[in-house]
Amino acid sequence: MIEDQLQGPVTDFDDEPQAPTRTFTPAEPPAEPPPASAERALCCALLMDADRTLAQADEFNITVADMMDPLCRLVWSTALSMRDAGEDLDAIGIIERAQPDVTPDMGDRLAIDRLMDTSGVVPGIAYRYAAAVADASSKRRAARIARQIWDASAEGGRGSDLWNSLEAAVEEELARTKRAEKRAADIFSLIELSEQPIDHAETLIGYGPCRFLERGAVLMLAAPSGVGKSHVAAQAAACWSAGLPAFRLPTYDNRPLRCLIVQAENPPNDARHIAANMVKGIGFGPAQKELVAKNTRQAWLPGCTGDDFLARLRGILRAWPADIVFIDPLSGFASGDLVRPEVVQAFCRVGLGAIAVEHKCALFVCHHIPKPNAQRDAGRTGAYDWQYAGAGSADLVANWPRANLAIQALDRGEFMLRAAKRRPPWIDENEQQIWALGMRHTEGGIWETFEPKSGDENRAKTGGRPKSPGPDAHRSEIRSIAQEVGETTRNLLVAEVRSRLGIGKNQAYDAVSFCIEHGDLVTRKRDGRGGGVVVSVPGQKKADEKDSQ
Repeated sequence: MIEDQLQGPVTDFDDEPQAPTRTFTPAEPPAEPPPASAERALCCALLMDADRTLAQADEFNITVADMMDPLCRLVWSTALSMRDAGEDLDAIGIIERAQPDVTPDMGDRLAIDRLMDTSGVVPGIAYRYAAAVADASSKRRAARIARQIWDASAEGGRGSDLWNSLEAAVEEELARTKRAEKRAADIFSLIELSEQPIDHAETLIGYGPCRFLERGAVLMLAAPSGVGKSHVAAQAAACWSAGLPAFRLPTYDNRPLRCLIVQAENPPNDARHIAANMVKGIGFGPAQKELVAKNTRQAWLPGCTGDDFLARLRGILRAWPADIVFIDPLSGFASGDLVRPEVVQAFCRVGLGAIAVEHKCALFVCHHIPKPNAQRDAGRTGAYDWQYAGAGSADLVANWPRANLAIQALDRGEFMLRAAKRRPPWIDENEQQIWALGMRHTEGGIWETFEPKSGDENRAKTGGRPKSPGPDAHRSEIRSIAQEVGETTRNLLVAEVRSRLGIGKNQAYDAVSFCIEHGDLVTRKRDGRGGGVVVSVPGQKKADEKDSQ
């Protein structure tokens, strides 16, 4: 079996051992790799960004045994021990923990500090350094096994105890290499995928088969200015950090989540006021308050945009890893017009999207909607159309987010919360799936939800504003005005109707046209020079007839 799997160092094997026909010299690696080696580059990336580097190295199963450099072995072992103990990982902490164990063969006490002097190291591509380390380690193990097999063939050949033990070692090494290749490529057949269990460690919001929000995904909340998006974000963060549902959106298995809010609009006093309302209005108990204190953080970053914001957010997440990052609002941190595809691609997909994947967190993005448009009829908006409620391109508001929520005004203080793109964990009293919830402001400064009623759909069509009267609402008044004014042009009659009834120009014009279409008024072409069309009440004396008398 072994001879079918190994090639090069081992040639022909017969039942009886034979003398070697050629000299074999296994490749021995140097005692210590040069300073710019993959091991030192990987450890440099570790000190620069520990969480991200370890996450990428885990794809290749990098262990202490994979490293030859004694200093790298010490640093890597220290970081793994700190992670296993649940300690925060940063360069200062790792160096302070490892420093006392530095031995003379590793260098002086500043040897670890000098690891960070490796030029050209980028934490974001630590997987490349990890792949090189894994490849070198695999080659060393293969060379060692080949040497031992060669020795075994000379001493006892197949069937000996040494040979049998080495056969198992070869099988294990081949299996390990195959697993490493698959992890590195991260590609699977549909059959393999179908056999893999759902990893609910990735699910943050939802329950059972309803995985509403997972790590690496984006949830966009689109709402008008001033309705309370920041209150929604703060209430969600407070509830989820204590393992409680927010707006009927539960954390998976009621797990407390670490929630980070980055704020660009609300100054510190507003943030303090909102936080006080949340803590008081929700009514946390002592244990829940302790969870909220432990699992929430907020940063105010006004004027921090584009690449500067992305770098700052990465730094915050390195120091305080979060499960959900609330970005309030998105436009406050973007460095360009979010209508432009190149801005969406660079800032949202490449920037924020990469951060969510690298740091294994979800994004809760607060976003504004376009300014009101009188021609836009909310009553004709379909269930799937609400994913386009936010301002900007379809790629930004509908394609990039994995899930969408939209807030639509009903009356002052009452709203409809609509889920547009992904099935929410909302069911009604009959255990039927619903896609909208009513929500209102309370006197305590928090939000509460309520079951939508049939009348709420009609209220939602006008956004809480009373409907404008139809063109038939003023038929009798317009007839009386036309009777009093006498035959005149349509424009003059419209101006008179506007003045007397106090309605808009378009509404007055539509009302006069309605009266003409339904016979309340008649039109004719005026006789004589000048011509033109005039309007009057049926049977009313013509203006040119009155002029002739």
